[in-house]
Amino acid sequence: MSIVENLVGRLRGAFLIVLAALTPSADAELVRVEWFNPQCGALIVQTSIGYAYARQVSTGMLTVGDTLDGDFERDARLHEVQNTSNRTTLSLWVEKFSSDKKSVLQVMPAHCRPELPAQD
Repeated sequence: MSIVENLVGRLRGAFLIVLAALTPSADAELVRVEWFNPQCGALIVQTSIGYAYARQVSTGMLTVGDTLDGDFERDARLHEVQNTSNRTTLSLWVEKFSSDKKSVLQVMPAHCRPELPAQD
């Protein structure tokens, strides 16, 4: 095998590794940050089928309205997500996922929970 063939083979392998790392998983979904409490690091996102309550466990900018790319539909897990609004990577612990927003809010600590509108 020539030096050039060897180099091309190595570059091809490196390219495939980088491509795999940049390709989102099948479970990844773009979601919007619906609510965020920076004092608690608590956030709520809405997915296509429900809501997730997560805690930010890494540094990084996060604000209401940011778009996140990740898997929020499996709870009790640490997830690496991409904040596509500011192109940063965050680590989030997804505490609870449910199709019912009320059940997601119930697991949040009271001092972190958003104020809910009055029920009629």
